[in-house]
Amino acid sequence: MSMRRHIATASVLLVCLIVAISSHSGDTTTEPVESTADPVVLITTSIGDILLQLDQQRAPQTVENFLQYVDSGFYSQTLFHRVIEGFMIQGGGFTESYQRKATRAPVSNEAYNGLRNKRYTIAMARTTAPHSATSQFFINSEDNRNLDHTATTQRGWGYTVFGRVVQGTETVDTISRLPTGRGGPFSRDVPKEPVIIVSIERVAPAEQSSKGTAVQLDTGESSAVEEPEPAAAKAEAKIQ
Repeated sequence: MSMRRHIATASVLLVCLIVAISSHSGDTTTEPVESTADPVVLITTSIGDILLQLDQQRAPQTVENFLQYVDSGFYSQTLFHRVIEGFMIQGGGFTESYQRKATRAPVSNEAYNGLRNKRYTIAMARTTAPHSATSQFFINSEDNRNLDHTATTQRGWGYTVFGRVVQGTETVDTISRLPTGRGGPFSRDVPKEPVIIVSIERVAPAEQSSKGTAVQLDTGESSAVEEPEPAAAKAEAKIQ
């Protein structure tokens, strides 16, 4: 295991310890703690690192699909090819030369799982077809209620959240503020300075002690959301 992965593993354990201590100190501003076997992965980029905890319980098919791509090395030397400040950063489907990578079959949409597209959550990108997600994902750089599940209809399915950033939010913020323009086959929203996903690797085992602690993801019943403005960049979230 590399020094970077040792550091990342130590970091997530420290995050978990801090949350556990806070939960016993009467501080209600910290996130709740629960026992978990959820995997943790490290996204290493040319800008910085992003540590993610995946929610295997609430999005089992999506997490399994994502980890298959992770374990095969699929994401190495790909790009965050689409960045919209105040919305999200998207990647996981194109090489450094903007060649689309071949993927496996799509995964079922699990956006009904109660996880919302809040700031620093990770979700699956897809086309207009609700069950079309394959390898591409995005990290919300702001709360995006318009992407949440509201109904099992073409317009209401939403986008499956399956984890959240537990360390490296500053990297997400830095990427989200990069200047963008044309690039490869895209007419806009491509970072002028390419953001390379060097690798995505597991840094914690999927099977953890039942006594372990970890940051719990935000949950709650989905509520009605406003439709994005047609002229706004958010209206294009469905495009891979």
